[in-house]
Amino acid sequence: MPSQKLVFILADDDADDWEIFQEGLREIAPPHILHWVKHGDKILPGIKEISPDILFLDLNLPGGYTGMDCLRMIKEDHSLRDMPVVVYTTSSATEQIKECYSLGAARYLLKPVSYFGIFKGLELIFQLYQTDKLVTTGFQEFVIDTYKLK
Repeated sequence: MPSQKLVFILADDDADDWEIFQEGLREIAPPHILHWVKHGDKILPGIKEISPDILFLDLNLPGGYTGMDCLRMIKEDHSLRDMPVVVYTTSSATEQIKECYSLGAARYLLKPVSYFGIFKGLELIFQLYQTDKLVTTGFQEFVIDTYKLK
C-alpha cells in the first residue's frame, strides 16, 4: 500500500451519489483525498490541476460534455491517457459498456443502490489498483456489477 495519500476525483452531479461514495471511501479506502467535480466541462481542467490516481466518472453529466465525451478526450490526450478511469454509472447498456471498453476505461463500475454495494465495489477497485490489475485486458472482467458482489 502506498505510504502517501491517494488522490481521487469523483465526476458526478448527484449529491446523493457523492454522499454514498464519500461514505464508502471513509469505510474502506486507504488514506485519500477526494475531489468532487459536478460538470463535464470542469473535468479536464480538474484532472490537469489535481493529477488524480483514479478518476471515477459518471456518464451522465451536465456542463457541455458527457462522461463519454470526457473519457474520449482523456484517452486522446497523451499526458492523461494512462490515468485509470473507472466509469461509475447506473447504465448497463451493452453498447455504452463496449464503447467505454474500446476507449480505454480501466473498469465499468455499476452504481450500487446500497451501502454494501459501494463498500464492496470500492474495495474491489482498490484491491485491483494496489495489485496493478485495475486496467483489465479482457472484456469479461471489465464490468463490476455491484448488485452481484458478495
